[in-house]
Amino acid sequence: MKIFLFSLVVLMLLLGCGGSKPDIAVESAEKQVKLSLDSAKIYREIGDLYSERANYNLAIEFYEKAIKLNPDYAEAYGGMGVAYRFKFDWNKAIRYYERAIELKPDWASMYSNIGEVYIHKEDYEKAIEYCKKAIEIDSLGVGAYLNMGVAYRNKMDYDTAIKYYEKTIKLEKSEIDAIDAYFNIGNLYFHMGNFEKSMELYNKVIKINPNYYSAYSGIGSIHFANKNYEMAIDYYKKSILLAPNEVHPHKMLGYSYYENNNYKKAIEYFEKAIYMRSAYTDADKLPIYFSLGIAYEKVEDYDVAIIYTEKALELKPNNALLYNNLGWFHAKKQNWDVALEYCQKSIELEPDAYTYHSLGYIYAGKKNWNKAIEHYKKSLELRPDHANTYYDMGEAYEGKGDKAKAMEFKKKAKALDKTLDIK
Repeated sequence: MKIFLFSLVVLMLLLGCGGSKPDIAVESAEKQVKLSLDSAKIYREIGDLYSERANYNLAIEFYEKAIKLNPDYAEAYGGMGVAYRFKFDWNKAIRYYERAIELKPDWASMYSNIGEVYIHKEDYEKAIEYCKKAIEIDSLGVGAYLNMGVAYRNKMDYDTAIKYYEKTIKLEKSEIDAIDAYFNIGNLYFHMGNFEKSMELYNKVIKINPNYYSAYSGIGSIHFANKNYEMAIDYYKKSILLAPNEVHPHKMLGYSYYENNNYKKAIEYFEKAIYMRSAYTDADKLPIYFSLGIAYEKVEDYDVAIIYTEKALELKPNNALLYNNLGWFHAKKQNWDVALEYCQKSIELEPDAYTYHSLGYIYAGKKNWNKAIEHYKKSLELRPDHANTYYDMGEAYEGKGDKAKAMEFKKKAKALDKTLDIK
């Protein structure tokens, strides 16, 4: 997705310091501020320099200096918007973008930038509204069409999204300029389940630019969807080699290792993803915390599983599945009363076969066999083909001393899962 940074009118002084360290170049430029008749412009240009180098805090400092000298400096407000967008502060980004538009109403790319932020806020109608305004002002502005494609993709209107991406390709001067549109169309075909077309476009992107890391991730996702986890792992690793600080391929590598039953490796990459950057949105954190919880359960480290699941619950209180998982992890520690409390809360929020099974397991742990059987039966009503529930119900009947019933349910379990060892 393109963000329109402002063209940097690079200071002649900075250009002359091509081999110098960035801080020396900026320090030299600052000295020139006092001698310049246009100090606000120079401060803004230094802000742009820091922004392009992803040092958004320093960029903001210099934009603020520019605005202090010139309160009506549209480009400085626009720069602030870009900096806050990359700090994931969507509301501040919009505030500064809108101030830039107040001062410069025909600035098409600012409308497109606001549209892009509304995409992140998942307000796709607003995103489309602002991008249409950008196109009204500048019908050749590529970024607005690209953002429209993303907004319609997220609305799952894939046909309309493809039209906007194809418009982007027509407007671009070369294939290298159109590379983001090719990639996004590949993503659309992926979501439409047309993996062959998606693969074709991802490979086209790689042919245009072999360092386009997201295309390798895209191919990894095709292999992941096809349950070819070894190939998925290979492609996510290629993506990470090109973009070692990107969260998505680390997260997906974690999922691939998890599905491949390599839980320690899954944990390694989930934890790399979660601690990769501090300016992380809750939407990014939640599935990783959840996944870390179940991965640690697989390696029987229930204490850490609980810690990560509690972190997930902080981000999404009243989530039935998270309460169920906490109940299950406490049950594995034989903290029966705590486990019962969590699972009962889960059932209150959303009755579910998994949670009824968890409650059956907890009551069996408390040797309340009748209650255990009652909840296993409820689980089977909702999920009648689950072998482990039949097996555990057999165990509960065995606990009651009813060996005939125990064997009956264990045989049902064996019929559903031939790998089970019944006694």
